[in-house]
Amino acid sequence: MQAIFLYLLAGAAALQQVTSASAMPQSNPPTSDPTTPRAVANKVPKFESITQGSSNVWFGDQIEGAAVDSEGNLYAVDMSAEGDNANRKLNTIGRVDTSGKASLFYVDPNDTTHFSGIRFVSPRTGVKGGRALLADAKNHRVVELTWTTPTTPETLTDKSVDYKQSTICSNSTMLQPNDLAVSPNGKHVYLSGMKGDMKSGSGDVWLCDGKQKTTLLDTMGRTNGIEVDPKGEYLYVTEAVGGWVPTASYIWRYKLDGKTGKPVGDKEKYFDFQAYDQSGNVDSDGMRFDTAGNLYVTRNGRGEVVKITAKQVGETIKVPFDNAANLEFAGKYGRTLHVIGKCPGATEGKTTGCVVKAAEESATGRAWSDLHPVTTLPMPAQDSQY
Repeated sequence: MQAIFLYLLAGAAALQQVTSASAMPQSNPPTSDPTTPRAVANKVPKFESITQGSSNVWFGDQIEGAAVDSEGNLYAVDMSAEGDNANRKLNTIGRVDTSGKASLFYVDPNDTTHFSGIRFVSPRTGVKGGRALLADAKNHRVVELTWTTPTTPETLTDKSVDYKQSTICSNSTMLQPNDLAVSPNGKHVYLSGMKGDMKSGSGDVWLCDGKQKTTLLDTMGRTNGIEVDPKGEYLYVTEAVGGWVPTASYIWRYKLDGKTGKPVGDKEKYFDFQAYDQSGNVDSDGMRFDTAGNLYVTRNGRGEVVKITAKQVGETIKVPFDNAANLEFAGKYGRTLHVIGKCPGATEGKTTGCVVKAAEESATGRAWSDLHPVTTLPMPAQDSQY
């Protein structure tokens, strides 16, 4: 089976529909009355299918945890040799560089590891090289990878590459973690997790200080996506209530103490998807901010991303597969929104993961920008380098 890497570019085929609707005021929970979506300018995309080439590795159907490094390369979990689905393990990280070349970036020495989230972050103070944080859902921990080269190595599987691996926090009472977010200053790591029984407390939110200390911040319905705004003022968490097919889907936000990283006061309901477009029965999965303060959320099972502006107005961006699991801004200039998930018709263990270019935005992604605190790169109106 030939794995296919799908790119979604701004162009000619009418497959993206954008809608807009006013959401609720920031300081008050939304009402139960659904708003009427308002159509906005329709961006017409075009698909470009690219094979994996000669690398003989590609993402599996458990593709998750999209991330970007300082060069704009895209990363996700579940990478192995093509056709090796029977022996596929979830302790792998794959990479696709800005030219489209795929490679196996990292294999954890622990076979029981189940990576589900990735974030590239700036090195610790006084340390040269690169750094990435990985959420291990099976072993209830966060793994830190560091390397000494100024740019990210193509792979850490080469014995000549000087890198180190360590566990920076763990707690057996964590539900997973499933996903992670990092404050802009890199000091605070936030974790979301879930369990399958759908009872009260089926989701949790944790704070990790990177020095082994973990703090339980909240328990709620099934949590998934988690993100911090570009200024580090608020933590955002998705919640699904009522079972695997939810009856309600929300985004909550927490005001953060800048020094401790802990929430201050009660959380507030930031966005209600039932009120937005009557899609409270759809899971919200990954979340990412851009530097303009727009929050992007994948709707897993509905084949779309909802872009929520700073004024809490939503725009819906369609993607060509239902299982939109996660997303990240990648490409040389960090402006190309990529969405990942199971390919259409996926059967677990037998099909590959898909990656699409979903939009070209005017603002860079927060994750990419955090790795470029001062940049001299030219910033074109459109990123055409990926």
